[in-house]
Amino acid sequence: MKTNGQLESFDIFSDVLNDNHDLFLNAAIRAAFELGVFRLLTSEEPCRQYTASEVAAQLDLPERLLTRLLDVLTVDGILSKSEHAGYASLRMERPVETSDENAGGWDRIAEVVSSDTALPVNPDWLAGHLSYVALKGKRAAPLLWETLRPTPGGRLLDIGGGLGAYSLAYLNRDPQNHATIVDLPEVVALLVEVEAENHTMLDAIVGDARDLTLSDDYDVVLLANLLHLFGSNECCEIVRRATAATAPGGTVVIHDFYVSPDRTGPLVALYFALNMAIYTDAGDVYPISLMVEWMEAAGLSNVHQLPIPELTSSAVLVGSRPRI
Repeated sequence: MKTNGQLESFDIFSDVLNDNHDLFLNAAIRAAFELGVFRLLTSEEPCRQYTASEVAAQLDLPERLLTRLLDVLTVDGILSKSEHAGYASLRMERPVETSDENAGGWDRIAEVVSSDTALPVNPDWLAGHLSYVALKGKRAAPLLWETLRPTPGGRLLDIGGGLGAYSLAYLNRDPQNHATIVDLPEVVALLVEVEAENHTMLDAIVGDARDLTLSDDYDVVLLANLLHLFGSNECCEIVRRATAATAPGGTVVIHDFYVSPDRTGPLVALYFALNMAIYTDAGDVYPISLMVEWMEAAGLSNVHQLPIPELTSSAVLVGSRPRI
């Protein structure tokens, strides 16, 4: 399945998938063969459908990671998935033997799934990754702020803000706007080396989104391309802490990939979810309904999705902290 022309270029994974789709799909097929998925689904009961739980139990594999692999094979037509979440094999497509270095950790999917252990991330990769994310953010951020239209002269808290693409776009809207980026020490260290740190209305704080405690001084608190790095319980806590840092009457904004409730699309989000399974301990892509639950549980009201047509694989959700 070719994806050229089908995926947006506003998110942080579409171009990667456009350039490497066949390579990634081949790696996923190879992993399914190595793990015994096709052997099970084409056994003496060829018409039987297996749920992800049943496949995991039969093959003695962790269900969460295995399901991310099954999702990718389903969205690309290798497997089928019924309305009752039963999987079956549609076609047996043997993987092509390749050792393309662009596959990265995708060549080790079977190892990740069978060991239930994410691959370590090369620290030398961080600067390049953040620069790429910032480049994508420079396209998506103006769309977000133009649609949201925050009050001029406001204060933004950009949690996990990286190299500041969203913060800079916010500052460009009004000379009296102020932005604070919170990120891990190694990210803030890179931030001070780029031009963004020289902006007089931008500052940076070292902190972890999962245990962040700040006063409620911020008119807008942004979680952009962050929640997919964490498990569901951690995401709920991050949203709660983001809400606590929001001034009464202020706004919490989430911008991230989303999957449909039955995890049958969008294609780029399902591939990205498998990528998160490869490289993070609990990262995933979540349904919009679950993100809304986190926001409402944190006490936000009027939670809704901003209509931004250009963002076809990611969603922008906003909610207001009630005035006291």
